[in-house]
Amino acid sequence: KTRLAIEVGRDDLMNSRHGDGVWWIELAGVAQPEAVPLAITKALGIRNNSDETLQDALANFVRTRRLLIILDNCEHLLDACAEWAIFLLQQSEQVHILTTSREPLDVMGERVWQNNTLAVPEAPLMLRHLLLQYDSVRLIHE
Repeated sequence: KTRLAIEVGRDDLMNSRHGDGVWWIELAGVAQPEAVPLAITKALGIRNNSDETLQDALANFVRTRRLLIILDNCEHLLDACAEWAIFLLQQSEQVHILTTSREPLDVMGERVWQNNTLAVPEAPLMLRHLLLQYDSVRLIHE
């Protein structure tokens, strides 16, 4: 899931689909749902001043930007990720969110892509050109 999201983000950057960039937010190390907005603001480089809430700081940041935000490893924080994804999407029509998770967020408008297991070569194939016939090897190789 993560590797596919990286490829989507890289392709998005190369094709300049989102003029203000692709932002990666790693959530594997986030243990508490309350820490999700802090992880997002930190990854986006938002410095929160004491006059505004974290929510206001996020809203002000995304409101005028064209962004792809990738939330990686959401499965243990589904409700919090859904809540903050909805919030961010409501701030701007120019913001898009890609999440990786074993479970869908179950929010309106969500599109789910199932990742089927990619074929792997049987041992002991060693020739590069033979290995590159397999999607799993090409994905990691590129």
